[in-house]
Amino acid sequence: MPDMSMFGPFDARTIEPDIPRVALPAGWYDCIISASENKTTKKGTGTMLCLAFTIINGEFRQRKLFARLNLINPEPEAVRIARSQLAAICRAVNVPKPGVSEQLHNKPLSVRIITKPRPDTGEAVNECKDFKPLANATQQDPAPQQAGYTQPPPQQGQPPVQQDYVQPPQQEAPQQAYQQAPPSTLTSGSPSPFS
Repeated sequence: MPDMSMFGPFDARTIEPDIPRVALPAGWYDCIISASENKTTKKGTGTMLCLAFTIINGEFRQRKLFARLNLINPEPEAVRIARSQLAAICRAVNVPKPGVSEQLHNKPLSVRIITKPRPDTGEAVNECKDFKPLANATQQDPAPQQAGYTQPPPQQGQPPVQQDYVQPPQQEAPQQAYQQAPPSTLTSGSPSPFS
């Protein structure tokens, strides 16, 4: 009989089982960038910026969406698309010249996703397609203040000020346990949401 001591103090009644993740319906979702990481492409010929978006309100609050931007790649069209998407993200969060990807974190924006079949399995998956400022988005949740974000009214002749998203207090313990350390603290020994 195997040694069960490797589980340590474990009580399955205190942990919510993973719910099978299915593709979200296509549409616009209010999000923040909750993690980012540079990764080498599979072929080793380029580098992609991997971004994790967390939905901040509505029915799918706390769900993650992912985007991979091929910023260094031998294919010029892949680089053009990635740079265009990064520009849209930077404009959406009002950080026009980021020095590091962490400067894009915790700033609300709207992300349009589509649903398409995976080439290998045919299973429906989501892909992030477009990005825009939260203020211009169609709200799925009519009260963004409840999600922890408030935006002051713009002064006449001034662009709106983009504020960092502040996570609202959690009501359920399992959701609190789901939150991670700030992405800027990810190191090679830390778990990555992009693995």
